Amino acid sequence: MARIDSINEGEARQQTEIKKGSLSQEPKFDAKQTVREAIEQALGDAKKHWLATACHYLRQNSDNH
Repeated sequence: MARIDSINEGEARQQTEIKKGSLSQEPKFDAKQTVREAIEQALGDAKKHWLATACHYLRQNSDNH
């Protein structure tokens, strides 16, 4: 998606309501961080958005059971 690798014959279309980002295929890590800390740093605001979306979904669907 980031056009770093050119060997890709697939096709991608972005839906308007979806946010996109990219992760390096060979990221640089801080040797002092744990794996969890590195992932949380990389996710940044995406983690907060995902958690909010998941909580909203669960609240909506908890009434259906």
